[in-house]
Amino acid sequence: MKLSQGTKSMKEYLHAFNNLARYAPEFVNIEAKKIASFQRGLSPKMLNTMGTGAQATFNAYISDCLTQENNNNNYSASKSRKRLLKLDRLNPGHQWWQNVSSIVLLPQVLGFDRRREGTQGIQRIKSHTR
Repeated sequence: MKLSQGTKSMKEYLHAFNNLARYAPEFVNIEAKKIASFQRGLSPKMLNTMGTGAQATFNAYISDCLTQENNNNNYSASKSRKRLLKLDRLNPGHQWWQNVSSIVLLPQVLGFDRRREGTQGIQRIKSHTR
């Protein structure tokens, strides 16, 4: 049996790893072994972003992983917002936002009328979504 991150968040994977590490101390008795064991179960995306990560301690490596996961999530969220804004510009009358599962600030809620305000209104939306 092998522990892998899969779709778990970094915190969930870390919790599962620490629980299982108690039963296999020979794999985690040295910092380098603990980091290597943890890396083996990381998702391919996280492993790719982390690279080889030459950290001296397990805690420093985990801190870097958590920071990188947060950066990845922020990047994905910003791409989603850009995609939604682009969709609104391409199809102004369509109520595409009804099918979106995440919370989106609607142009109507912000008092934005693209036909009157042009790009200044888009800037106002961007400042509200940050």
